[in-house]
Amino acid sequence: DFEITKDILKARTYDQVQPGDDLTDSQYVTFDAFFLKDLNGDGVAEQVRGTCNSITGRDTLYMELRVVTDGYLKDGKITINGQNYNLSTALVKDNEISKNYITTDLHDIDFNDIQNGTQKLLFGVVKTSKDIIGSDTNNYSRIGSAVLTGTHVSSTNVETPINKVVNFQVDWYGTVNAGIETSSNLNRFKYSDLSSLTDADSLNLNFTVRATESKDELILKSNHTEGVIPQLNGYDPINVKITGTGITDNDVTYDPTTRTFTVVKNATVNGNGIVTNTVNTSSYYETRYIDYNVRVEYPIEAYESISQENTIEIRIPVSTYNEGYNNPDTTLFDNPYVSDVANATIVATYERRQGTVFDLDVTIGEYVSSPYSKYVISKAKPLRIYNGMSSSESDDNYMVRWYAYTGEGGDTSGLVLSENATNASPKRIDQFIKSDASAEDIKTNLGDSMTANIGIFFSSQETMLGQGGWIKVYNDDTNDLLATFTAANWGLYDSTNPYYYKNNNGDITPIDHIRVETSATNKNSSLVVYNIKQLDDSEITDKYYLDDFNELDYIKTYLVGNLGNMVTLSDTATANYEAPTSYATLTIDPNVISTQSTQENDIITITTQTSSFNEQYWVNGSFLVKLPNDIIDMKINSVTISDPNVTILGYDVSVDNDGYYWLKILTENTAEATYSITVDADITSDPR
Repeated sequence: DFEITKDILKARTYDQVQPGDDLTDSQYVTFDAFFLKDLNGDGVAEQVRGTCNSITGRDTLYMELRVVTDGYLKDGKITINGQNYNLSTALVKDNEISKNYITTDLHDIDFNDIQNGTQKLLFGVVKTSKDIIGSDTNNYSRIGSAVLTGTHVSSTNVETPINKVVNFQVDWYGTVNAGIETSSNLNRFKYSDLSSLTDADSLNLNFTVRATESKDELILKSNHTEGVIPQLNGYDPINVKITGTGITDNDVTYDPTTRTFTVVKNATVNGNGIVTNTVNTSSYYETRYIDYNVRVEYPIEAYESISQENTIEIRIPVSTYNEGYNNPDTTLFDNPYVSDVANATIVATYERRQGTVFDLDVTIGEYVSSPYSKYVISKAKPLRIYNGMSSSESDDNYMVRWYAYTGEGGDTSGLVLSENATNASPKRIDQFIKSDASAEDIKTNLGDSMTANIGIFFSSQETMLGQGGWIKVYNDDTNDLLATFTAANWGLYDSTNPYYYKNNNGDITPIDHIRVETSATNKNSSLVVYNIKQLDDSEITDKYYLDDFNELDYIKTYLVGNLGNMVTLSDTATANYEAPTSYATLTIDPNVISTQSTQENDIITITTQTSSFNEQYWVNGSFLVKLPNDIIDMKINSVTISDPNVTILGYDVSVDNDGYYWLKILTENTAEATYSITVDADITSDPR
């Protein structure tokens, strides 16, 4: 079916090649340059003076040179001019072409003498990149040219200089997206004393809002970010200041009645359309970051009302969108292109540290270092229920680690660790934090807990407690002793073999709240308590519709510690609650394909992989491999798979409307797996 795309609509605006357009200064030499595009769907491609493609697309420029009936062309040369594209060619030396031109950035072609009766059809691939576009907003639409120069020498030695310029238009377009960095470690700050955040009149809290753009196709024109500063213990902020690279006061507004801040960061463009100051402040691979430094002043009364707390937490709901410079033809393209709005909650925590006497820390989830430093809890198992892959899930476990450090004053009668202070009522449990910054306990609508402790183990215990020490674990709701650990048994349990709370029948019994107490502690020592918690996914999926579940961004946990009845500290931590991802890589061997003959028995290998937490193994994979348009035929000899428990349901090779070959492979398996798919294929490339 003929699809009228933006590329086709734009191509219809270009001049079409007319008879006689190829004439030069000599009647015996003709030259032209053009693109081919089927403009009306009749199956016949028209020759047009331009090309329009997405930033990641490409097209073929054809150049036709003829010397007819008389004489020869000497000193012939084609020069390629263009600012917004590169021409990739694989032209092989022959009687006319002076040398091999196998390059991704062709500028000129030198010829030997070309005798009459010769016709040369040359072509190359026109493509661009962010480096070619650079910082010039004009590069989304430019006029390029192919210029033939030389001298025609007639049979009677009459020389005619030739300078034929063929202009053509090269158009590009793209899109932008938007996101908000929500790494659980981005805005987690530690201080020896939280009073250092105060002055005589106010409590001063700083945090970072980091907007992102990850398509990296268009030059960013602007970023628009909005957020709501929360009250702190019932107090409104008295001042909000936003700064950042390239930000002025005119770029920021703050409405104290709604506590809403807005900031618009625009690129700076000179009179020639060159961006001299970019919107993004930094980048990492394809992701661009726009950082805003936010300083919030609360009245000193807000701090005094919580001065006994060891952690201050504020949650800021933020939304953002980006604009990108695009193709200037606004009849076909959005210029600027405006992304969808991204929404998220930023959690900023400010923790008191008193390491010379006692220090406390808590983390939750699994640490992931790349692409961001953060802690993560996976949504994989609830999503299996939502997606109909199972009716229930078990063992949806996550880790909460309690770290306690004694300092110089650490020779004490003992340590007590719990989620709650002594006699706290009601007792806190882990919470979901949503994208609108609200938080709610992980409980059913009836108030029953959907998260509970199921196991425990320790490290560094002997350093803190000595050979004669002990650790006792209590049910913090009933005060029942659950387990006692000493040097005789505490070494039996670790991450591969935790101690589980069990009833008399040997079944694991979830405990809503536990309390850990120890014998006398040594100074300058530490203890790590690893709590294994479990989510009730059946209850979670009963309580939340999928759209609501997708709004759960974090899981938050608490810790309270008391050392020798002398010092009490508290801490909180959050982990990103995220859906899993899956990855695959592709290799080809040999990776050089002949243009002179069909490359037989090329081996294409697709390898599924997991290399980090929450990167999921594969079930029922669909693999699509798009081959370059230089490939003009592909025959599959065989498709095999490394895992006998994974079935190849089928495979197919097809050609799309643009002439690209696609390889499609469908697999089926019941258990998650990683595996390699090996495709043996005969591949034919364009001999030109």
